[in-house]
Amino acid sequence: MSLSHRFYRIARSKLNELKEWFDRVEEERTSDSLRSPEELAAKELDAALHSPPPASPAFSSSTPRSPQKATSPAAETDPLYYHYRLLGLQPGADLTAVQAAYKRYAERANPARFPPGSPEEAIARDLRKKLDLSYKTLCEALDPTLRRFELLEFDTSSAPQKEENS
Repeated sequence: MSLSHRFYRIARSKLNELKEWFDRVEEERTSDSLRSPEELAAKELDAALHSPPPASPAFSSSTPRSPQKATSPAAETDPLYYHYRLLGLQPGADLTAVQAAYKRYAERANPARFPPGSPEEAIARDLRKKLDLSYKTLCEALDPTLRRFELLEFDTSSAPQKEENS
């Protein structure tokens, strides 16, 4: 197997992992938005009662775990929760963490890494659109100066007008 073929297979597997993550987050978003607050609270209580106690740090495995879904009702009503979750971050992460997560996932979902017209390229393009939207939304919320000039309004009626001399 050639080296380029191996790299392509690795890139394709990373893209599929990212797609599965996005699908899982989207499924959680749609399933939780259809539930009432009482159902969400009952689900949280049931999970707390039936979950095993946390393992001590000395016996925990060294493999990183994927971010767990926040179960607080406040997180479910936060409009930025979905965007944080899509980037694999905890709600309330700062701008540098958002930028780092975006950069990491954007490299994986770069459509230029795949042959033109391939199904992987189409998947990567779709994932990149979702990433870009989440990144833009979080940056606008976290950086108050980002949209400063877009929000400025200029009053052109009071501006001095040039007099034409004929």
